Amino acid sequence: MFETRDAKFRRLANVIRKLHLDKPIFYVYIYIVERIWPSQLMKREREFYNENREKINYIIDNLADELSKNTYNTCLEFRTTRKRYMNSIKREAREQYFSSDVVSLDNESFVDCGAYTGDTLKEFLYHSKGVFNNYYAFEPDKKNYAILEKNAKGINGVELFNIGCSNRRDELCFEGSSDGVSNSGARISENGNEVIKVNRIDNMLESKRVTFIKMDIEGEEKNALEGAWGIIESQRPKLAICIYHSHEDMVNIPYDLMQKLNDYRFFIRHYNIDKIETVLYGIPY
Repeated sequence: MFETRDAKFRRLANVIRKLHLDKPIFYVYIYIVERIWPSQLMKREREFYNENREKINYIIDNLADELSKNTYNTCLEFRTTRKRYMNSIKREAREQYFSSDVVSLDNESFVDCGAYTGDTLKEFLYHSKGVFNNYYAFEPDKKNYAILEKNAKGINGVELFNIGCSNRRDELCFEGSSDGVSNSGARISENGNEVIKVNRIDNMLESKRVTFIKMDIEGEEKNALEGAWGIIESQRPKLAICIYHSHEDMVNIPYDLMQKLNDYRFFIRHYNIDKIETVLYGIPY
């Protein structure tokens, strides 16, 4: 029986992993192949950043420290040319959302948008030493949520919501988990294989105290920020917002927040050797 092309690729991928060649191949691809033959996505990003240079300059001018400015510049250059090395700015993965030189935790009421299976909850408990007021976890993917329930069981102060965060109350198509496996990239998509409920954070937590909002929701961050604007304006929580999901987010999210929140300091940190895991922090004065 002949192997299908997909089966051959899967078998090849397994061999590569067993021989521990995945990282070397990854480095060769992103630092050599894509430098010589830029992808269409890289070309589109380059064009977008050139068109939005004024916004980018504004963002850089309003970042709070030199590390943030260097991190942001490095991220943009890597995304468009691959001529900067991300190892030079990569931070400890365990500090993602809780960078020790930016964030201090003080009996927080934490909002976790994109709670996945409880990975952020685990790190929050570690960094806060288990001292907090409330933890509101939002995860729309059913399989992820089932694992999250197990991992959060018995932890006082944790409240779970099997719902997505957006800028309206609605039902949307969603590309979720498959084959019973959790999916860290589950996202809202017109081609989704299921339907989920979404709502505004302002609606869901309108009577709650909120001191810290984290968002890693696969490109829905801009809408979710709009849906949390009442709480952000009235309660001035700390913010840890992922901006890496698109080149538009890399510019528009920091620019919009800096325009609206002139009583905040803004920082950028990065937590991966690839272009993923870039976080914008907003810290109120």
